[in-house]
Formats: sequence, structure tokens, C-alpha cells
Amino acid sequence: MRLICVRPQHSFYGRFWWDKTGAEKFLLAEPIIANVSLRDDVYFCRNEELGIVAVSPKLEGCVKDFEDEIIFIWNEYGKENDAKLTSDAKELKRRILRYVKK
Repeated sequence: MRLICVRPQHSFYGRFWWDKTGAEKFLLAEPIIANVSLRDDVYFCRNEELGIVAVSPKLEGCVKDFEDEIIFIWNEYGKENDAKLTSDAKELKRRILRYVKK
């Protein structure tokens, strides 16, 4: 696999995000890097720290899916009470919270 780009617009930094209801927004405190690669006419956007892998035949779709994964992790883990999370889920929460400026 070869890295084809890591561009500023793919670092998801300083952008506002809304949860799925549109009721809450949050700002990233530091970049979440999407390592973008192309293999067999399919784009991959990955972030190993957060366990995100988005795949699409179009770059725009891959980036959108990557963004959706960030929002999912924030909603499902970042905002959840620790008492309801497993130890692995607490670790993922700790990782996403590092990126979010509330």
C-alpha cells in the first residue's frame, strides 16, 4: 500500500462537528490524521489510534465515511459514562477525548 496524500483538509482540525441529532457541536483540539491510500481503484482512510478504516471507490466518499466514524466514536464512547464502558471502550474514550475541545 502506498500513501498518496495527507492533506490539511484531511486532518480534520479546527472543524466543528455535530452529533447525528444536530443538537451538539464540538471542536477538535488537535488534528485527527487520515492516512489516505489508493489500492486497486479503492481509497482507504485510516487512523490506527482510533481504529478507523474507511473504504470507498471515491475519495470524497472515503473522507465522508471517515468523518462519520469520528462522530460515531464521539457519540458512542466520548460522551458515555465510564461506568457503562468496558476497559477497551474506556481506552477508546480516552483517545477521542484527547482530540476534542469541548
